[in-house]
Amino acid sequence: MGQVVFYTEVRPTQDIPIASGTVVSTDSDSTNNLPSIRYLVGGTFILIASQADAFYNFSTRRFEITVDIVAETIGEDGNRPAGTIKNVSGSVGGLSVTNTESTVFGTDRESNADLAARAMLGFVSVDTGTEGGYTATAAGQVGIVKTRVVKSGDPLMMRDYDEVRKKHIGGKVDIWVQGLRERTVTERFAFTFDIARDIRCQIIDLPNLIFRVLDSRVTLNTPITEILNNPVQGLGVRNVTQGLDYNLAGVIILDYQTFKLNTAIAQPVTAVNDIITADYRFRSVNLFKFTLQPIRRVVSVVGEASGPLDNTLGFNRDKTDDGLVTGESTIANDYLVINQVGGIPTGATITVNDEHHVVVGFFEEPLGSIGINTATIRVFNQDRSIEYDGPGSITQDFDIVFGTATTPAKIVRTNPSTIVSGQTLSVDYDHDENFTVTYVINDLLQQLQQTVNSRRHITADVLVKQAILNSVELETTVQLTPGSAKDKVDPALRSSVSLELDQKLIGQGTAQSDLINSIDSTTGVDFSVVPLARMGYADGSRKLREGISSTNEHLESLDIGGNRVFILSNALHFPTTDGGGLATEHRGVFQNDEAMVLAASVDTVGQFQNQAYIIGEDGHVITGFSDDATLIAAGFTTAEAIEAERLRRTANHVLLSLSGAGVPPDDPTHHIYAVSYIVRNDVGPHDITAAQVEFLDLGNFTLTIRTSTTPGP
Repeated sequence: MGQVVFYTEVRPTQDIPIASGTVVSTDSDSTNNLPSIRYLVGGTFILIASQADAFYNFSTRRFEITVDIVAETIGEDGNRPAGTIKNVSGSVGGLSVTNTESTVFGTDRESNADLAARAMLGFVSVDTGTEGGYTATAAGQVGIVKTRVVKSGDPLMMRDYDEVRKKHIGGKVDIWVQGLRERTVTERFAFTFDIARDIRCQIIDLPNLIFRVLDSRVTLNTPITEILNNPVQGLGVRNVTQGLDYNLAGVIILDYQTFKLNTAIAQPVTAVNDIITADYRFRSVNLFKFTLQPIRRVVSVVGEASGPLDNTLGFNRDKTDDGLVTGESTIANDYLVINQVGGIPTGATITVNDEHHVVVGFFEEPLGSIGINTATIRVFNQDRSIEYDGPGSITQDFDIVFGTATTPAKIVRTNPSTIVSGQTLSVDYDHDENFTVTYVINDLLQQLQQTVNSRRHITADVLVKQAILNSVELETTVQLTPGSAKDKVDPALRSSVSLELDQKLIGQGTAQSDLINSIDSTTGVDFSVVPLARMGYADGSRKLREGISSTNEHLESLDIGGNRVFILSNALHFPTTDGGGLATEHRGVFQNDEAMVLAASVDTVGQFQNQAYIIGEDGHVITGFSDDATLIAAGFTTAEAIEAERLRRTANHVLLSLSGAGVPPDDPTHHIYAVSYIVRNDVGPHDITAAQVEFLDLGNFTLTIRTSTTPGP
């Protein structure tokens, strides 16, 4: 088995499917007396034309898609070196093929266990639109290790919840899978900008001609980037009362919403009550949504002017989607936010001069950059002796097609154009900095989703998702048998524990006794010291919709207006931080399957009804409940006892704000609650109870190995 790369150097204009069972082969090798070997593509793959940029390999300069293959020939004959698979039987949209790595793992026969599993799937998977059918489809995808199908009626099916009718309406299926085939994707993007026209301005400083735009769309995160100055297109700053335009030479943007005109040059006389309007560009979206979802990690972000951005401070990768809705799926909304650090990126525009393009007929010709300020596009003939007229002119030679965050603007000849078809043009324009992001996805999800889409019932809504991977961290001491060597036992121990966790199904936790047994049964181990020093979740582990009792206490000191605040009496099963995690991570409190609004702090949770707040492991002082005076009155006299009781009462607890206007007023016992949060600082040994869409692997394993003083045989 192995992988091959189908590729083309020509950008695809339509989807190119590679069907399951497509045959690729090597040439025969007479020198080494090797016959031609045929391989079958395992699973259906599609090179998607609309996402062509995500399939482009900048190193090889071609559009590529990697697929799994299995040799028809049993045994070692199917193991061939890299570069030997060159042939495709039949047409695959003009794609060529090669194997960049050798094929491996030739095997002689199927195991009894594999045969039994395949036979059972054969009975249940005749209809590919059933639970068994989906399981069989996933199992048939090379690389999928384990699968869990969540359908209507399952407690973990949340995509079918109708917030209007307040109930689950069915009709959806989630396929959670365990398995990994990483693919590195490179995309180029610029932030999205909009043009605002005729926006009223407030006069801030009349003598210095400082104005502030009155536009709710303009914020710190979506600032003005340029005051537009193009009289031909009617763009500029105007004194509507006087009917005059200001001279924009030397205009300065002071902050995200304020600009200053140059008073050293002649400007219209302005009165304090004059009506001033402005045209400008502002950043409408300050984030980039990855084309392929979900992402595993960001490798790098490089600006054409800024260079490589700092991996820690320069950008954030946000994964805030709810995993039980669209998160961790092929339609997730993972995105990138770039931060300005030390003045980088500067946000300055970049000027392009004399960029050559050939226009043919009325085909749209893309320019070379993205994030183009279309108001700055100027088009000349090749020797730049003639400038052609664009949009807004009486005799329009060309039109402009706006771009997106990942696609450039285009120019196209108009019907009466004086530009000749096939002519080479010289183009000038300004654009915002282009960034290149390199990130990694699990390509198994993309391919399985395409396969499922081709086989599901026509009305079925089926979504493939990555099962939640959480790591278990261990710390223990083991005693070796006489004569055993540390350097041999140590890797064997790590392998034994890893295998114990790997054999668990999706949704199956593990007990301390399971891992202790795997440690004690490792060759060379006499015994392990119990209890374990630590067995818990690694920092960053995710818990989805952990159920929590609605038993509560009313916190009158946090009530605001008619809203009553409660604390749920039971703590979360595992420790977390204030808020339940970082702003870049998914967390939430759910009341009757509906997400509550997360408040910014303990003190603000009561400002509105149906808000919630997750208190972290450090606890919180709440007047009348966990403050020093209340705890002392309750009989806790020492500082240690007061702190311990405060933590017991508030650490890893959930606050809720409900309406007190009803008769009787609302309280948590009328509802069902669940919490999603991020685990941090999980210390001490305990069993791991996994969620039904979670699987475990071995994280940090701290081993203290004691050798025996008794000599071996």
